[in-house]
Amino acid sequence: MCLSAIDAATDKVVLAFRLKRTDKMREFRCKECKQPLTLRHGWIVTPHFAHLPESTCALRISGETQNHRDGKLLVIDELIRMNRGVEPILIETEYRDPLVPRRADVAFFTEDDRQIHEIQLSSNIPYETMDQRTRDWENHGYTVAWHFGKACLDAQPILEWIKDRGQTGFYLNFPRQVDIADIPPETGGARLVPA
Repeated sequence: MCLSAIDAATDKVVLAFRLKRTDKMREFRCKECKQPLTLRHGWIVTPHFAHLPESTCALRISGETQNHRDGKLLVIDELIRMNRGVEPILIETEYRDPLVPRRADVAFFTEDDRQIHEIQLSSNIPYETMDQRTRDWENHGYTVAWHFGKACLDAQPILEWIKDRGQTGFYLNFPRQVDIADIPPETGGARLVPA
């Protein structure tokens, strides 16, 4: 399941939530495997693109949750809101840079900045993994922001990483909104700002 795809007619990346239900007849391709995708744009599930059942694409079998997809949309909405008056050059999910061995949850580029936004909803991510992901993007000139789910708020590796990096994260509070979260008090920093 993908939130963005290549429009076969224009060869440009499009976001599913920016399309209309009537766009279901258009042809789309996967950014990863280049196979055809179907636009799913119903009333209950987040608009997205789906691979055909026989596809073995890594994006199809990644097992991304609905909360993770919703988190991407919340981050995109908040970035657009925070950058009113600034026309983004690129807003993309599942973004890849050929020089970076990673796929970013959300990429948001303006003339002045190339931002990568990673969404972490589970607490079982090692410190080293977060640090390596961040450095991989930063080493290629990207600004990196992490967005954490509620389960992460007590995770020692995450709190230690935030403290060591001196970095502010974002707290994703489903289903209402994205709230900025400073370093929790137990790490010696500021406190979380709840919704």
